[in-house]
Amino acid sequence: MQRRGVLGLLAAGVAMVVLTGMVMAIDRSGLINALATDMARARGYPEAQVTVHRLEWGRGEATVRLDPARNEGIERLALTWSLDSLRHRRLEGVMASGVRLRLSVDSNGTGGSFPDLPAESVVVEDAVVTVERSVGPIVMPIAGTVTARRDDGMLHLNAILGPVDLAALRTEPAVTGRGTAMLEVGGLSWSDLAGVLRLQAEGAVEGMAEKLALDGRASVAMNGGWVRLAPDGCTTVTVERLTFGRLEVRPVKPLCLGAPDGGAMATVSPAGVVSLFLETVAGTPMRLVLDQDGGPLAATTTLASGALVHDPARAEKPALRLVLADIRLKGDQAPLVPLDAEGDLHRTAEGILAFTVTARDASGRLRLTAIGRHEAEKGGEATIKVAPVRFDEEHPPGDLFPALRPYVTRAGGRVALNGHVDWDADGTSRAGAEVLLRDLMVEADGLAAEGIDGVIRARTLFPLVVPAGQLISVDLLDVGVPLTAGEIRFGVRPGGLLDIEEASWRWAGGVVRAESFQMRLPALKGSAMLRAEGLDLGQVLSTVAVEGLSATGTLQGELPVRSNGRTVSIHDGLLEATEPGVIRYDPATPPSFLQGTPGSGTDLLMQALTNFRYDSLKMTLNGAAGGETRLGLGIRGNNPDFYGGYPVALNLNVTGALDTILRRGLRTYRIPDAVRERMMDFERHGQ
Repeated sequence: MQRRGVLGLLAAGVAMVVLTGMVMAIDRSGLINALATDMARARGYPEAQVTVHRLEWGRGEATVRLDPARNEGIERLALTWSLDSLRHRRLEGVMASGVRLRLSVDSNGTGGSFPDLPAESVVVEDAVVTVERSVGPIVMPIAGTVTARRDDGMLHLNAILGPVDLAALRTEPAVTGRGTAMLEVGGLSWSDLAGVLRLQAEGAVEGMAEKLALDGRASVAMNGGWVRLAPDGCTTVTVERLTFGRLEVRPVKPLCLGAPDGGAMATVSPAGVVSLFLETVAGTPMRLVLDQDGGPLAATTTLASGALVHDPARAEKPALRLVLADIRLKGDQAPLVPLDAEGDLHRTAEGILAFTVTARDASGRLRLTAIGRHEAEKGGEATIKVAPVRFDEEHPPGDLFPALRPYVTRAGGRVALNGHVDWDADGTSRAGAEVLLRDLMVEADGLAAEGIDGVIRARTLFPLVVPAGQLISVDLLDVGVPLTAGEIRFGVRPGGLLDIEEASWRWAGGVVRAESFQMRLPALKGSAMLRAEGLDLGQVLSTVAVEGLSATGTLQGELPVRSNGRTVSIHDGLLEATEPGVIRYDPATPPSFLQGTPGSGTDLLMQALTNFRYDSLKMTLNGAAGGETRLGLGIRGNNPDFYGGYPVALNLNVTGALDTILRRGLRTYRIPDAVRERMMDFERHGQ
């Protein structure tokens, strides 16, 4: 049998008193007690017992025991009336105190309607309603007044609900503290209700928030089994800080929340599906500060909106959707531009929090997706994917990665990322990733490189640690001379130490290899020794692009390379001929400084160089990336056509601009199979 509740019982008491005049002459107590008891039992309380303590003209008092086993009842029910009120079949007033009720909540909800109130007002004091739930009861103190207004013929309620022990809500994670609601309702019925709610609560969330407070007004309406709550202005939420393991979230100021598009903040369907919809009120952005204790994460963001849905018919726990705007990583040089993000979270029947987050920058060029799971006692993991990002003259890397602006001046090509992060229950995290480089061109700190291809595996991202043995190919590298068809194996140690294990390039028909060396990141400071062998002298001299200069022969030697974080250059490189050869310099129009009069020293030099056969040759080389290359030649030999082949020792200096050669586009290089296979595997499985 359905129980109609306390107002139905009050109506029964009122009806009993209206009959007083008919029964006073028969039985002052017994019959009235029996009538009132029967009325209470007829309303779903088979064990009810009503005892009238006082009954005299104009007033009466009674005690109502609804269910002694469950301690339900009304300790004091006081009624007042007058002859005029009885003539209109109404009472002047009803007051109930010491009310104790227990209600059961199930998926069927509550039916019926409020009875017609036969009194001007009903006052409830010291009432406690216990709501029985499968996860535990909620105890709710209530005090208020129900008034029958004659101007609109409707019932109106003013009540204070609480304070309620928030721990009784049995949430996950646990909430502690107290909450109070002040309710004003007009048009009172179970199926059609409208009013204004003022909600205040202060408490804490276990393991997350030491202090949490809420204060706001909202319109509440119930119609057709639906309950809707719409905010009236700003609902203020004050949080000193939230902690998630080692991650701390601190609102910059109290949060001002409303509902999207002025709609409902919360709804409850007839089937018990609970939905929450929140967004920040215009002009009051919710700024959050995030810090990871001992970790790399430090950021600020704005909560734009959020939604929470709980369907009791499904095994999954409540599903949450959040929209975050303007996520900014803090620091003098932020590694990323601000991002906007949307996230969907839900808790499975096994208690695992599953989530999907998508984020992008304002231009839409940087797009990130994270899919993961979290278990409270174990920690969690997530996969992270960054869709391919293309760089060009109009879209340099610094637009998306501000920390690169001081170092990277130009870039082209594509970069993509597949990452993985896992964390312990206390928030200790580890992150690794694979980064795809495809046809990347970079000019940074004086270093110019083109056609960089490969997949780099990072063991951790914060700090950056790359295991040894990473292989990339480099089509063209300018270190003061143009090195092509390069293959580089390297790793990155903690502290930003780039460790080059081995590297080789092609130049001038020969091979240039680097001994193992180290450089400091991100400024690329350090030095390396390049060892060259099998270089074609004619191709080396063509580096400086001097008209009419040609040569034969093979060179070997050493090229010291230095980087100071601003320029990369070769200092005092030394190459020597491995065998005799020929140098010819016979321009169609010699430069003015070599146009000497017949018999002059300049004229004799030009004659000797037209067919100079050297026995030994030493070449010094100096040059900066993107700048000029200076060659110093020390040669000994003769020209058979000059003074009968008389031996001559010559010292020459030749200068030319290497930068013009780099711009010619020397890409004839084939990516090594090992590099190509890793790139194809990344694209097959990662993106």
